[in-house]
Amino acid sequence: MRAPNRPAVLALALLVLAALAMSGCSASSSRTGVLRVVAQSEPVTLNPVYSATSDVKSWGPMFDSLVGTDRASTEPDQNGLLYGWTRVTPTAWRFKVREGVTFHNGEVFDAAAAAFSIQQIITDPKAPLAGNFSAVAGAKPVGADLEVTTKEPFPALPSMLAITMAVPPKAYQKEGGDAFGAHPIGTGPFVFSDYIRGATLETVANPHYWRGAPKLKGVTLSWSTDAQTRASFVQTGQADIALDLTPQTLRTVRADRNLTVVEKPIDARYFVYFNQKAPPFDNPDLRRAAALAIDKAGLVQGLFRQGGASVYDHFVGDLFLEKKPPAYPDAISHDLAEAKSLLASVPGPHRITFSYATGRSPNDDQIGAAIVGMLQAAGFTVTNEPMDFATFSERRNSNTMQATGLQIIVAFRDPDEEFRPWVGKTAITKNCVSAPYDELSAKALAEPERGPREEIYSQMEDLLINKDVCYVPILRYDGIWAMGKNVRGFVPPRFASPDYYEISVGS
Repeated sequence: MRAPNRPAVLALALLVLAALAMSGCSASSSRTGVLRVVAQSEPVTLNPVYSATSDVKSWGPMFDSLVGTDRASTEPDQNGLLYGWTRVTPTAWRFKVREGVTFHNGEVFDAAAAAFSIQQIITDPKAPLAGNFSAVAGAKPVGADLEVTTKEPFPALPSMLAITMAVPPKAYQKEGGDAFGAHPIGTGPFVFSDYIRGATLETVANPHYWRGAPKLKGVTLSWSTDAQTRASFVQTGQADIALDLTPQTLRTVRADRNLTVVEKPIDARYFVYFNQKAPPFDNPDLRRAAALAIDKAGLVQGLFRQGGASVYDHFVGDLFLEKKPPAYPDAISHDLAEAKSLLASVPGPHRITFSYATGRSPNDDQIGAAIVGMLQAAGFTVTNEPMDFATFSERRNSNTMQATGLQIIVAFRDPDEEFRPWVGKTAITKNCVSAPYDELSAKALAEPERGPREEIYSQMEDLLINKDVCYVPILRYDGIWAMGKNVRGFVPPRFASPDYYEISVGS
């Protein structure tokens, strides 16, 4: 069956808006069937090719990933657009393509569309996932199947395709990536209807969705960088679900008998990283001094006293499936006296700039300011440089920052995914290239058994955070969600976004 065309979708959207207008701006979702979600940060674009994977919170309802994911384990499963894959050679994979799937504009999803979606990430310089895909050589249809070739053995390919969204080739090529981001078209359970930047993103149910029509009539997104505002939205009935709440809001929402509060560790971590390619952090002693100055435990205790985060001492750590996260004998831990002594041994001046995004993850403004204070206490003269995420992304990709704080969300649970985008010659930041990360990564990928492969990644992690000191792991976030009692079917996501297809709202 063909998906509704754009005029039909817009007409349906107007009907939904009219219903809301007649019943008042706080009309309950129980009457409209529209789930109202308030998230922390508005995406720069609604084009998943150009967007950070964490922005799936906003554009996710409109798209399907190529490979499905088991919600409990986050491992790839056979329930996505692609299924039944086989590895025909060490560097070639074949995927079956699900039949009967169409994009919202009526384009057929087939092997050519799947190949096109992959090729956009490989070839478009604006694609932030290019680092993840650096091992992929290309994709093409072979009959009704999809063939993906890699430059080297890459066992994580199915997992990586679980974060790759299907986009329609004809519409995408006609409109271009920037214009596509203003009115996106996917195969997902909800269809784009209207977007007012800075206000709302409205979607309506896709009655022709290949898995069956969703339970909701639509999902409407709004955004607020202030966690207390997001909490107040669900408390006053202006929203049904609030995402990314902070520990400071927990006491209030827990005390509200009309709300359900869900807390669960998620695959989101906060790191500090240094640009070792340029002064002053081309000096390893300065990197080590800065790492020693950061009091992770004090930061978590001070900013997350009510919960919401825990100290994190790894780069991949709990992504290991065959072994426990290792304890390294030479692990760097907070020692202000040693930091001062090491810094004093290096000729000054020790002027640095610490740059970080704000409004992107819980308490990120306070985390950045606290780290600035800790570096100053060790003897650095620090320029404090907070910025919005759009500016931060441009600066990060141009590799012009000295010391940086950022949240990294694990897109799929494989150690290679954590290393490839952030470490080595193909990394997004290109800040950490001196050690043999690329050689070790290639060695790990060539290892057929997961256990020995994880041993190599353990060596890389120790080198990265304790010897080379390119990255300093700070904390791991817990996800905190609050929702009205009328919300049914919510499952806390390990990655970033709830599965709105499974959610309903009742009286």
